[in-house]
Amino acid sequence: MTVPPEVLGDALSRDGIETLREGRLVIACPRSERQIKALLTRAGRDGLRVVPAGLLSKISGLRPEVMEGDVDLVLSLRNLSKVIDFVPGDGTLTAQAGCIWSDLGRTVRESGLQLPTDMPLPSRTTLGGALASGMSGPDRLRRGPLRHHVLGAHVILSDGTRAKSGGRLVKNVTGFDLHRLYTGSRGTLCVLIEASLRLFPTPEETCALTRPCADAAEAFQLAEDLRRRHVDPLSVTIEGGARDPWRLHVVLVGRQVELPSALARASEVLGDAERIEGADAHNLRAELRDRVCHGGAWAQLRLSGPPARTHLAHAMLARFLGNDPLWRVVAQPGVASLEVFAPTLAAHTVADQIALLNDLRATLTDSGHRLEPIALPGATHLGLAADLAGDPARRWMRNLQRRYDPLGRFTCPSYPGRAPTLGATS
Repeated sequence: MTVPPEVLGDALSRDGIETLREGRLVIACPRSERQIKALLTRAGRDGLRVVPAGLLSKISGLRPEVMEGDVDLVLSLRNLSKVIDFVPGDGTLTAQAGCIWSDLGRTVRESGLQLPTDMPLPSRTTLGGALASGMSGPDRLRRGPLRHHVLGAHVILSDGTRAKSGGRLVKNVTGFDLHRLYTGSRGTLCVLIEASLRLFPTPEETCALTRPCADAAEAFQLAEDLRRRHVDPLSVTIEGGARDPWRLHVVLVGRQVELPSALARASEVLGDAERIEGADAHNLRAELRDRVCHGGAWAQLRLSGPPARTHLAHAMLARFLGNDPLWRVVAQPGVASLEVFAPTLAAHTVADQIALLNDLRATLTDSGHRLEPIALPGATHLGLAADLAGDPARRWMRNLQRRYDPLGRFTCPSYPGRAPTLGATS
């Protein structure tokens, strides 16, 4: 059921709920748990399709149907922005979902601590948005994914029920780790209102090495050589494209007594790489983190697969997409993530995009890689969404969504696959 935006906006305003309008999109910004429950009650009564969100910075890639006008209401948690509990001695932080990631970083930094991941675009990311997206920063190579550092969460289910998982302590073992299930669920299971994180000590020293490379093959080989030498960097990033030189960036952190040894091993591999230290190293680390966007736009595609085969995947992508794309490769534990900015895709119709990317995905799957659409039209996302009938894991995920959200208030037609109403089976 679709309610006219002006009617919905007026109704929410009468309920005392702040609303914003972006075109036909109605964005509700509740200030309390009570208002969230009231919104979900109205959604259930009026048959509204709801998408939980933060600042909407990642919405085009995570929930593309929002940008297509195929939802009734965006439920933004931006007004729930309080730090609930911060215990420096335990290295834990509990905060509401609307807290800005960069603000949380400043809060813990004063006590010599840092957040569990160097989240890209931290000033445009909320705690809830970070968890819903399942994103991690380039430092995932050293620290693992963000979901491993979520200690607990409070959520509101689609029927207004408040649920809790985990706790605020590092060694909490109460119940199932459902908070890790919510991380990366893209707002399809619940509305996350509060979460607890494990924190890390701020490293004493940071150093970066940057090495220009003749081509992609050299950059990938150097990254593999670093892995074999057990350098243990914080992050490894490769950048390049047809119009940009290839470069390899290695960021190292540690105690003053540890870093020289790591630098020596890395220098044996990288040779005459430029060495950057102090504030300049911190600035480069932030720049590399935020290059997940290029020219203010998210990558059209993300590819993940075995690091040793990334050069093969790059060759396949170039064959399908031509020489224009800009590539960005971020090493992760056992996997390399390759983000592709391909402006040539915009020249294709939606039907041609789907056909091209389906062919590319089939080719890459055979070599052990996974292709994920990001900043593409919602219709392209839907066309690329896997048929649930042929994928038991996606069927299981859809059935899980139904258990959490039986009325389909939070359902996303492209994640994890086509919705039953759109032709897929369950």
